[in-house]
Amino acid sequence: MEAPHQLRLVDAFRRRTLVTLIGLLASTGLRIGEALRLNIDDTQLVADPPHLLIRDTKFGTSRVVVFHPSTADQLRAYLALRATALCRPAAVAFFASIQGRRLNYITTRVTLQRLLRHAGIHAAAGQRAPTLHSFRHTFAVNRLTRWHRERRNVEDWLPHLSVYLGHLGPASTYWYVSATPELLQTAAGDGCARSGRSRPMTTPMVGPLLQIFFTDYLVAQKRLSLQTIASYRDTFRLLLQFVHRETGIEPVALPIVALDPDRVLAFLDGLERQRHNTIASRNLRLTAIRSFFRMVALREPSTVGLATRIVAIPMKRTDTKVRDYVTREEMDAVLASVDRSQWCGRRDYALLLTIYNAGARVSEIASLRRQHVTFGPTSYLQLHGKGRKERSIPLWPKTAQILKEWFREIDTRGDAMAFPNVRRTALTRFAIHLLLRKAVAAASTRCPSLAAKRVSPHVIRHGTAMALLQAGVNLAVIAVWLGHESIETTNVYVHANLAMKEKALARIQPMDTPFRRFRPDDQLLAFLESL
Repeated sequence: MEAPHQLRLVDAFRRRTLVTLIGLLASTGLRIGEALRLNIDDTQLVADPPHLLIRDTKFGTSRVVVFHPSTADQLRAYLALRATALCRPAAVAFFASIQGRRLNYITTRVTLQRLLRHAGIHAAAGQRAPTLHSFRHTFAVNRLTRWHRERRNVEDWLPHLSVYLGHLGPASTYWYVSATPELLQTAAGDGCARSGRSRPMTTPMVGPLLQIFFTDYLVAQKRLSLQTIASYRDTFRLLLQFVHRETGIEPVALPIVALDPDRVLAFLDGLERQRHNTIASRNLRLTAIRSFFRMVALREPSTVGLATRIVAIPMKRTDTKVRDYVTREEMDAVLASVDRSQWCGRRDYALLLTIYNAGARVSEIASLRRQHVTFGPTSYLQLHGKGRKERSIPLWPKTAQILKEWFREIDTRGDAMAFPNVRRTALTRFAIHLLLRKAVAAASTRCPSLAAKRVSPHVIRHGTAMALLQAGVNLAVIAVWLGHESIETTNVYVHANLAMKEKALARIQPMDTPFRRFRPDDQLLAFLESL
């Protein structure tokens, strides 16, 4: 802060402008662009508390930035000098040149570099030199360190800092925690200072952290779905079994440091080599492990270094394959193979027909209840699917009639399962896979193409999408029908649609066909052509 006063600048106003700008960046953590775009009307220096209005900043958001009264005193002093020094005192820019023009980013950056050289501040070996954005990083790090020294729960306060800095969410602010060695020193130093003697830091155990992860972090804080929590549970069941085989340490006695990056990578490699999982499954397991270590870093600052290395493990790229799907003829063969003389056969027929009609996910059809089906001039299903999105899907008249007949055989209560098992409880996903596998095996004799396919409920869902696409339905409508997050997910069906490619090929002339020049058949066009 003393360097601007010692640097040879044009006048006292310029020095004061640099001192005030740097002080504002350091005390509020503003982005340099936000500070340079400040107008006089954006500053409320006499309000209680004093604050700035940051308009239309990064991500198109605006926010209010509150600051200390001492900062307001410096800004008022700068405004008083500005009113007498500017050639155009009525300029709207808060930080202006002597001519009244708004300060330029490039000029400000070059000036900072001169200040750093004059002050003898240089980049350490292997690190970048300080920049105008470094004041923002320093503000965030100092705030986190201060909260930790005050024995506050950093995880609880991180969202407040995220809003203050204008981040999209706490995940963007989390990296200040993982890059702050001061937090580790504070964690060790505070405990020793209070006890008056040195003591070794205890190593966090995996068991208590996993309990917090599943009972509080995933459920209460993130409110993930039951399917996601079950997937995360399976991940850590496999991981703990792997570590036990490799080290002999029981899961209840496993320290967090035992889950180092090398062991996690060995676990992921074992999934592919020993369990023959796909790369997609491997990446799914890594996602669960990353989420766990993000929480661990916030609760146990001593593990920040380990957590940063785990989170940095990259996802493995996968091959993009053409989607398998069932054709209309194949689906008809599967439905015809179901024995409808039995109670289970009538249930299976109604279930498979509904899956094909709605393009429903297996979890959606397994949780479907009687009250989710509405009959009328337009019968439809109400599905609660992935991402907690609800959608309504119209039913074919045949599907509506089959469901009416089926519902007469089962419990008519609204909360009754639409497709129950023999105990009148919900079918599991595995039971639906099994009944479909039996139907496909029976249908393979009359439809040989099914024998070469691995048909699952999701393949029937793909068949619904392809039938809609071949019927000329718009991709956006298909995305809504299937409950996709975006139309980009639905584009994969275009690549699998061979009929559309054949139509495109038919429009292309063969290589040995002579070029035919267009001949207008209209007199006006012929006249224009002759000019």
